Amino acid sequence: MKTFGVVVALLISSLTLRAVEVNNGIQTTAPTGSDINNWGSGWGSVSISGWDYVGNLNGASCVYLGNGWVITAGHVGAGNVTINGVDCTAVAGSTHTLLNPNSSNADLIIFQITGDTQLPALTLANGVSIGATVAMIGYGDDALHTEKSWGENTVTLNNTLATDSDNGISTVVFGTDYGTSMAWGVPGDSGGAGFIYNSFTHQWQLAGIMIADDPDTKETYLAQLSFYQNQINSIMASSIPEPSVWTLMAAGFGILLIAGSLRRK
Repeated sequence: MKTFGVVVALLISSLTLRAVEVNNGIQTTAPTGSDINNWGSGWGSVSISGWDYVGNLNGASCVYLGNGWVITAGHVGAGNVTINGVDCTAVAGSTHTLLNPNSSNADLIIFQITGDTQLPALTLANGVSIGATVAMIGYGDDALHTEKSWGENTVTLNNTLATDSDNGISTVVFGTDYGTSMAWGVPGDSGGAGFIYNSFTHQWQLAGIMIADDPDTKETYLAQLSFYQNQINSIMASSIPEPSVWTLMAAGFGILLIAGSLRRK
């Protein structure tokens, strides 16, 4: 598969979404349907939203994909996370780095966690269009606090293979320009979510993961997950079972041993 567009130099030291057009401050409470159109539905349950899927990881952000898997920016790294109020432990040896269309490493990883987040699996968007509205959620803050916040913006850049000039990591991205709306990424938002609403399926979908921004132009870059969807699905389907499955298997084996002992008496 060919790479796309121009190569953009990014500063991946980045990534609170500043919602300065809302109340000249940072939106740190979960959005509602009156804040974001259609936000109150399309999540698989009326009691949850995309806000619940974004977790705190290594002082930055991550997103729960479902079935015990988490995705984040590669430069954030794997580790223990807190998602939907649940402290979860990273499973050793479960981390996978995703690959770009040119087979180079992308700035994206997925890994398994223990702990029941009480969240169903997210649906990944098949693509992103220029002009689409994206709801961004992350744990960043200009003062490097770790308080989750949200904001909206409009997609102005699409299908670009962007490269971090410091370490050469490139990632297929889409981007938003602060001048078109109200939110941009800052340090700590790396690994956070970009959600779009599919008006045909009436469903919210995970379109991107924040990986970088330009502090001068306030453009925010998100890894476009449609290009990595097959890899993500394959890894989640073929890798080791969730720890809870191993626990159940061990418990079942223990019961068999006890039963065998009882029969031999």
